This record gives sequence, C-alpha cells and structure tokens, in this order.
Amino acid sequence: NRKFSYGSHQSGTVPTGYRTRCSLFINSRHAFYGLTFIERFKEMRKTYPYMVFSLTDETYSLLCSMARPSDFTDREWKAATFFTSFFDQCYWIAGSVLGALMGELITFDTTGIDFAMTALFVVIAVDQWRSYRRHLPAVLGAGVTVLFLIVLGHFFGQDQMLLISLGVIVLCLLVLRDRLDEKEEETC
Repeated sequence: NRKFSYGSHQSGTVPTGYRTRCSLFINSRHAFYGLTFIERFKEMRKTYPYMVFSLTDETYSLLCSMARPSDFTDREWKAATFFTSFFDQCYWIAGSVLGALMGELITFDTTGIDFAMTALFVVIAVDQWRSYRRHLPAVLGAGVTVLFLIVLGHFFGQDQMLLISLGVIVLCLLVLRDRLDEKEEETC
C-alpha cells in the first residue's frame, strides 16, 4: 500500500532512486484504472478531463461497484458517475484540510493509530473479495508479495522486496490481462 511505503521513505534513509522507482510502480495502478474507464469517460465529453483527473483508488472502487439502475437514462448515469467522482474528491480535500488543522491543534499520543490503515485495507480487501467471483489478482498479489518477502528477506534482506514484488505483480497482471479483462467488463 502506497501509504505504508511513503511513510518509511520520508525518513531520508531510503535512496532517492529506489523511492523514485517504487513510486512509479505504486502509482502505475492509475494507468490500469484509466484503461478500465476510458470509453465510459470519453462518452462524458466535457467532463472527460475532470473524470481522468479525479480517478483515485476510492473513486475507482466506487465506480466499479456502482450498478446502473435500469430506469436511468444515459444522461442520468453520466451525472451519477460525475457526482460520485466529484463528491469523493471533495471529501478527500475536506478530510485532508480538517486532518491537517486538527493535527496541529490537538496533541495526543498517536501510538498504535497506524493500525487503522491496516484495518481499513483489510476491510476493503474483504469487500473486494466478496464482490468478485475471480480472485486471481488478489491471490497473485498476496502470493508474490509473501514469496518475495520470504525469499528476499531470507537471502538478501527485505530492503528491495517491495519494489521487486510490485514489478513482478505488474508483469504477471500484464501477461494475464486478457483473462482479467473478461471479468472487468462484467463488473465495471
């Protein structure tokens, strides 16, 4: 998860080249998100640039899980898609500003609060697992990560584990793209 990775990178002990490559791999997921929605967003004409700009992990998840009501016209469906993205971005901005202000004003020991990110990740993963019939991307991601954690951790140390496992996961997903696209067309 990018939030866990970036936290350790801010310490200054991680080499710049590694941080750059890691950031590139982690953020490459947005290319896959965009490919999923490219046709849907192009149909939205004037709002197309904003829809591309506003596509985050959370927005992607929301848009994939939205089922088009049978009584919605094309215009209503496009409006629902737009406002989902718009309000999600508004919540992000408001939450970030509020969090920054409260972080400066309220001081208390935050030891252990980082567990909330882990819990959130687990809840999202379980929800995605239940939503899809095929679990290949999740199993592949978890399996490759654990494999490289064990292999690289045992033989070489864990310093390069994240970057290498992300690279292998991306390559595997590219190789399996046709098989995965069938499922994406059914849900997104």
